[in-house]
Amino acid sequence: VALLAAAVRGGRSWDQVADELTLRGGTYGEHPYANTFKAMQIAVAALPPELATALFGLAVFPRDIQIPVAAIARYWAHTRGYDTAKTTDDLHTLAAANVLRVDGDAVGFHDLQHDYLLLYAPTLALLHAELLNAYRTALPAGREQWWHLSSTEPYIWDHLVTHLCDAGER
Repeated sequence: VALLAAAVRGGRSWDQVADELTLRGGTYGEHPYANTFKAMQIAVAALPPELATALFGLAVFPRDIQIPVAAIARYWAHTRGYDTAKTTDDLHTLAAANVLRVDGDAVGFHDLQHDYLLLYAPTLALLHAELLNAYRTALPAGREQWWHLSSTEPYIWDHLVTHLCDAGER
């Protein structure tokens, strides 16, 4: 219900939301959470297209963790040219749409929210490569090996091997 209410706050009427639910009736077949996915689809459709695309890109982050806003800011600076302030604004817009949650300086997803992102995300290997490229920009010039990365980058230090493997890098 919160997802549908967010779509209404975003400009749709309750009648439009009801019509969209009916139109999307069989989209997710007999999946046990088909109604949740339909509601997420409506909430995401209410977002500006470029923000919805950016949201799907967040599927690159692992499930069941708190993602530092700084990590998303670094990623979106690389992929979208955004600064931390614009990233924070967009994350709060996404939280208001109930498609993620912002807890202080971290972002999290419910398992179903993350599953939904995975359904619509571009090729995950490419997303992992883009995230790694965002962090490569933080490496000192002439020292492109990962061990030269600052210790002030805790997210990537904790998840570097996963992202390297998922990007197909050795």
